[in-house]
Amino acid sequence: MIGPYAIIISEKHRYSDWQKPICKQGFDGKAVKIEDDVWIGSFAVILPGVTVGRGAIVGSHTVVTKNVLPYSIVSGIPAKLIKYRFSRDKMKRALEIDWQNYL
Repeated sequence: MIGPYAIIISEKHRYSDWQKPICKQGFDGKAVKIEDDVWIGSFAVILPGVTVGRGAIVGSHTVVTKNVLPYSIVSGIPAKLIKYRFSRDKMKRALEIDWQNYL
């Protein structure tokens, strides 16, 4: 689930060559991976190269700069772990569910 105005960015401008304007330096791209059963809140920003783990929740107005662990809840700028959704045992069991055949 992705809330309104959430942004998923897979490229960023290069800027290391001081002899060229940034607009002439091109882009670097990195894939963003969003696993099963994820909830991304409104106005959240997911940056290049990030994986949002299975069952994670990304709070509204959060900027995700690093990978989000499965079944975690993150919020803030930059995103920080708030808590895990379940106990370690339940998370382990949840990771074993085949969501493709669940529905």
